[in-house]
Amino acid sequence: MIVVPNSLWMIPRPGSTRRPGGMIIMHRRRYGGWGNLKDLPGPGSGSRERTCMPSPAGLPTLNELKFRGIISEIPFDDVRRGVVLKSAVSTGLSRRLAGGELQRLLLSLLDNVPGMVYRGHPDWTLSFAGAEVERITGYTQEEASAAGFLWRNLIHPDDFEGVRESIRFAVRRRDPVLRMEYRILRKGGAAQWISDRRQMVYKEDGRLEHVDGLVLDIMDQKKIETDLRAALEREEGERARSEAIIAGIGDGISIQNPDRVITYQNRILSEMIGKREGSRCHNFHGCLSRERIGCPVTATFADGKIHTAETEAITDRGLVQAEVTASPLKDPRGNVVSVISIVRDITGRKRAEEELRRLATAVEQAADAVIVTDSDWVIRYSNPAFERIMGYRKEEVVGKSPYMFSGGEQDSRFYAAIASKAMNGEYWKGRLTNRRKDGTLLTADTSITPVRDADGKIVNFVIAKRDITREIVLEKQVQTAQRMEAVGTLAGGIAHDFNNALTGIIGFAELLRLRIPDDAKVRGDLDEILRCAERASTLTRQLLAFARRQVIEPVRLSLNAVVMELLRLMKKVSGEQIEVCTNLAEGIPSIVADRGQLEQVMMNLCLNSRDAMAKGGRFVVSTGVMTPSEDFLRRNPFMPHGRYVALEVSDTGCGMDETTRERAFEPYFTTKTPDKGTGLGLSMVYGIVKQNRGFIFLESTPGEGTTFRMYFPGVEAAPEESRENAAAAVRGGNETILLAEDEEAIRNLAVRSLREQGYTVLAAADGEEAVAIAGAHPEISMAILDVMMPRMGGKDVLDAIHRIRPGLPALFTSGYSTDQIHESFVLLPGIEFLPKPYSPASLAGRIRSVLDGKFRGSEPPPSAL
Repeated sequence: MIVVPNSLWMIPRPGSTRRPGGMIIMHRRRYGGWGNLKDLPGPGSGSRERTCMPSPAGLPTLNELKFRGIISEIPFDDVRRGVVLKSAVSTGLSRRLAGGELQRLLLSLLDNVPGMVYRGHPDWTLSFAGAEVERITGYTQEEASAAGFLWRNLIHPDDFEGVRESIRFAVRRRDPVLRMEYRILRKGGAAQWISDRRQMVYKEDGRLEHVDGLVLDIMDQKKIETDLRAALEREEGERARSEAIIAGIGDGISIQNPDRVITYQNRILSEMIGKREGSRCHNFHGCLSRERIGCPVTATFADGKIHTAETEAITDRGLVQAEVTASPLKDPRGNVVSVISIVRDITGRKRAEEELRRLATAVEQAADAVIVTDSDWVIRYSNPAFERIMGYRKEEVVGKSPYMFSGGEQDSRFYAAIASKAMNGEYWKGRLTNRRKDGTLLTADTSITPVRDADGKIVNFVIAKRDITREIVLEKQVQTAQRMEAVGTLAGGIAHDFNNALTGIIGFAELLRLRIPDDAKVRGDLDEILRCAERASTLTRQLLAFARRQVIEPVRLSLNAVVMELLRLMKKVSGEQIEVCTNLAEGIPSIVADRGQLEQVMMNLCLNSRDAMAKGGRFVVSTGVMTPSEDFLRRNPFMPHGRYVALEVSDTGCGMDETTRERAFEPYFTTKTPDKGTGLGLSMVYGIVKQNRGFIFLESTPGEGTTFRMYFPGVEAAPEESRENAAAAVRGGNETILLAEDEEAIRNLAVRSLREQGYTVLAAADGEEAVAIAGAHPEISMAILDVMMPRMGGKDVLDAIHRIRPGLPALFTSGYSTDQIHESFVLLPGIEFLPKPYSPASLAGRIRSVLDGKFRGSEPPPSAL
C-alpha cells in the first residue's frame, strides 16, 4: 500500500492473466475510520468493476468501497502514459484533479515508495523503474530504462542460477506472486542484498507477459542476519566446547528451575540416573518433599550460595550414592533463577570407603598390636592396642624404626635376617622379645607381611604382635598347678593317715592325763606330747590349705568380732613401725562365711600391707553397712541389689600402678621377690570372698596407698556361738550312738571316751557293718561316720541308713575327705563335720550339739536383709 499524506491511499492492484495490474486510489478523509468521501462517484459512474483483494480484518472489502464510490482504479499503463481520466477516475475526482495534475501526483507517489517500483519483461528489460532505483542499484532511472539495460546483468554471478531457476519454477506453476532475496552488483561493483517481490502477469496462452515488482534494500537486515548467524555459530561453538568440557569432567550435570524441575542434563547424568528432564529432582532422590532437609539444591535456592551434600538416587540400576554440588544461576537483580547441580557417582568410593572403614575399625579394635612401616622400615602407623601393650603413644613411634623395641635377647644379625626375608616379599612369623616403654620385657608372637602396590613394588610392611607373655606364664602356672595337684593329692593322703594317727595320740594322751592328776612330772610329759601333736595338727592343716583342700564351714558370724579377735595378731605381724587401727561400725548385720577363711583374708591383706610399707605407715580395718545406689549397680551389674556388710582394709604403702591393679588377683602374679611371696595371697583372698558370696574392689594409686573394699550380704539372724565357747559347756548323755571307724585305735578311743560320758556306743569297723547294726537297733539316736572307710564310705552309709531310719542325725569325721560331703570343699547343706585330729572333749561337745538339734542342717538358711 502506498500512503499519500493527508490525501489518498494508493494500493498496488495485483494483475491477472486477462488484465494487467493497476493502482487503487482511496481518499483519506474521515469516513467511519476509512474516510467519508462524499464527492467520490458511486457505482456505474465510469469506474471499472472488478474483484479486488481482501481488505484488512474488520474493514470493508474493496468491492464494497467501489460500490459506495469511495475508490477507483488506474491501470499502470495509463499512469505511465499520463492518461489520467481514461475511464478510470470518477467524475468527482476528475473535477478535483485535472489532467496533468493527476499524472504528476501518481508519479510522485510511485517515486516516494520506500523501494524501487518497476515493471520487468521476459527479456530482462525494464519498462519502468521508480526513483529508488538509483539508491538501490546506483543507476539512474534513465539508465535503467535505456535500451540494453538488462536486470540479469545486475544479479550477482553466484546467485544468478538460483534466481533464474526460481523464476522458471514460478512460471511453470503459474504462480501469481514470486518473492526472492538475492544479491545484485551496484554500478560501482559493490554487492547489494535486495528483496524482490513480483506480481506475475501472464498472457492468454499462459506465457509470462511482464512482472510488476517492488525491490527493497535489505542490506541492514542481512547484516543483522549475518551478525546473528555469526553469534549463533559462536554460541554453538561455545556450547560445543562447553559440552566437551562437561563431558571431559566426567560428572553428571543438571539444571533445575525453582520448581526443582530438571530442565537440562548432560549425557553423563543420563547414563547415571536415566533421562530425567522434565521430572522433579526430589522424585528420584527418595524424598517426598522438595524441601528435603540437607538437600543442596534447596539450600542454594534459599541463600544463593554453593552447597555440597551426599545423597542417594533411585535409578534403573538400583540405589546410587552421589555427591551433589549445587551452584546458583542469578538474574541481573541477583535472584536465583536456576541451580546447576554437579553430580558425582560415589557409590564405588563409598563402598571402598566402607571396606576401608571396616578394615580400619578392625585394626583399630584389634587385640593385637599393629604397626605399619614404609619400605625403609620407618613407622607410619600404630593402633591403640600397640599403645596398650607396648606403652608408647602413636606420636612417640611414628617416624622411628621398629628396632627401638628390641629386648636385647636377639642381636642385630637376627633382625637383619628377618628384614632381608621380608624385603624379598616373604612372610615371616616368629617369637620376639620386646621391651616396653617402662622397660619391662614381653614375649610376642610377631608376623611381618610385605604390602605391594599395583605394580608389584613393596611399599609397606605390616607388623602384628600378640603379647604371649601371660600365656607363657600361664603355661608355667599350669605346670606348677599340675605339680601342686600332685602335691595336694600326696598331702591329702598323708593328712588322712597322719591325722588318724594324731587323733589317737591326742585322744589317748588326754585320757591318760585325766587318770594321772597328781603326778606333775607325768602330766608335764603328757602336756608336751599334746603340744607336739597340736603342732603336727597345725602342720597338716597348713599343708591342706596350701593345696586348697581344706573343707570350709560357713556360719553366721559377727565381722566386728572377727576383726577384734585378730587385732592383736595383726599388730604383732605388722611390726612396731606400722600403726594398726580399726574403725568398726556398731550394729552391723551378721554375715555367713567360714571363720577361718575370713581370718585368712584379713591376715593375707595385713601381710601385703606390711610388705608395702617397708618404712612404716598406717594400716586401717573398717566395717560398715552399704546399700548400693542405682548408679553403682549400673556400673557393677553383676552385683545384686540388697544390703551389704562392708569390710575395708587400707594402707599408706607404695600403691599399685594400673598394670599391677589389672593383674593383682591373678594367681601367681606378684611384684615381690621370690623369697617374699608366691603370688597366691590376693588370688586366695579373691577366691575366698567370692566363695562366701561377697564382692571385692581394689583402689590404689602409686605413692598413696591401697584400699580393698569387700561387701558381704547381711543376714537377719544373730551370730552363732563360737566352737570354743560351746565346748566349755560339754555334757554327756544316755543316748545310743552308732560309731563307724576303720582305724582301730581311733575306734577304741572314741568308744572309751563316749562311754565315760554315759553314752551307749555300737561300734562298726566298716560301712556295711554300720548299716547292719543300724537296721538291728532302732534305739540308735545318731551316727558317727568316718568319711573314708573300706567297703562303703560314710556318705553312702548314711544314705542307706536314711532309707530305714529317715532323719537320723550324723556327724562325719575325716583326716582328709573326698567330695562326698562337700562341693569344692564347701560342706553340703545339712552336713555336720568334725575334722581329724580331734580330742575326746571336742568330740563329746559336737555330739551333744547334734543330739540337741543345734547342728547346721536343723536350721533354715538365713535370709538376706
